[in-house]
Amino acid sequence: MLEGGKEAGGAIQAFLEKCGTRCVGEIDITRPRWSERPTLLVPLILANVKKAEPGAGARRFEQGRQEAWKKEQELLARLRELPGGDARAEETKRKIDRVRTFIGYREHPKYAMIRRYFVYKQALLEEAERLVRAGVLACAVRAATSILTDRGQRSTAL
Repeated sequence: MLEGGKEAGGAIQAFLEKCGTRCVGEIDITRPRWSERPTLLVPLILANVKKAEPGAGARRFEQGRQEAWKKEQELLARLRELPGGDARAEETKRKIDRVRTFIGYREHPKYAMIRRYFVYKQALLEEAERLVRAGVLACAVRAATSILTDRGQRSTAL
């Protein structure tokens, strides 16, 4: 095993446990999820390794934080120059802080929806297998399963 391989494998497994129900075009349940086909992550990981230095994510985050703070200060300074500007700047600052506090929550409903879609997909495929084994609707179920798997494979080949 390569040096760091065990740690990298553990990190990838932890990522898949947390985010494995996601994928490119995730709203389409026919797309293979990262947990179903982890090799979809390889090009993304390799691109990140080639382009990013260690600690680059933290540096980019800090750079973005500083740029946002600078823009905030510029906006508040311009507001203070207007008639009644101190009150406007104070109100705007409160609103900026509120948006920053809650902005992450915008992803929660979508994340929950995508996780449910993955459960639905698994349930549909399990039921399809059960119906095939029982000989009920075998042709239709095989066709639907084929469409789900073929379409997912085609979408990753693009």
